[in-house]
Amino acid sequence: MADHEHGDGDLRERYQLRRWSPDEIADLTDEGLALAIRHFYAPRRPPADEDVVIFSRLVKEQQRRQRAEQRRAAAAIPPVFAAGPASLEAIDALPEQVDAARRLHRVRESGRGVYLFGPTGTGKTHLAIAWARTMLGTGVDVPYAPWLAVIEGQKARMDGRRPERDLLSAAKRVHALVLDDVGARGFPSAWTVGVLGEIVGARWDAALPTVMTSMLSPEQLAAQTDDWIMSRVASLCGAVEVGGSDRRISGKAG
Repeated sequence: MADHEHGDGDLRERYQLRRWSPDEIADLTDEGLALAIRHFYAPRRPPADEDVVIFSRLVKEQQRRQRAEQRRAAAAIPPVFAAGPASLEAIDALPEQVDAARRLHRVRESGRGVYLFGPTGTGKTHLAIAWARTMLGTGVDVPYAPWLAVIEGQKARMDGRRPERDLLSAAKRVHALVLDDVGARGFPSAWTVGVLGEIVGARWDAALPTVMTSMLSPEQLAAQTDDWIMSRVASLCGAVEVGGSDRRISGKAG
């Protein structure tokens, strides 16, 4: 039965002046947590010292959950990945993805990112988002920035329009980043190469953890950009090939 379906008597019994342990607080539903906070002080005034401590734990847990939800919303992970793994630990990596998953696990300790490359549909974005969710779970902001959306946002600014998300600014300054599908549709102009250079240069200068995905091998990316960019990409991210067949076509994508 949902918390809101209980009568007033049940609410008083379940949520007023309970000696909530930290584990019990962590197990409360969001609705139960809100009710516990709302009804905690009702039976007596003034509260005992122990009551104040428990109430403080309840409020801190609610604030922690609110911040976590704000980080998830700001990450803007596409709905198509909603059913994906909650972290790298939960991912069911295929044999051809194991090396990439292992390298992603080490990003937080080493500070060095990963450049995942390979054919379309092999799970590069799937792996990158699992890494992003792992970082989000530790309290780190990790926006998901599709390369084409970065480019379209900058085109909008050049046309005097306000983009829905300022991805370029975020991509240059956030602590951790997923830059997805770099080089999609190629680099039709020096301007698009320059946008990538802005991102890579800023993140290399600040030594910020970065996960990039692309259908372009490092050699192909070098041929379409320049030595300055590739030198920094190579320093910022270790390249890992993700092979295999197109999981979307085979129905194994997730």
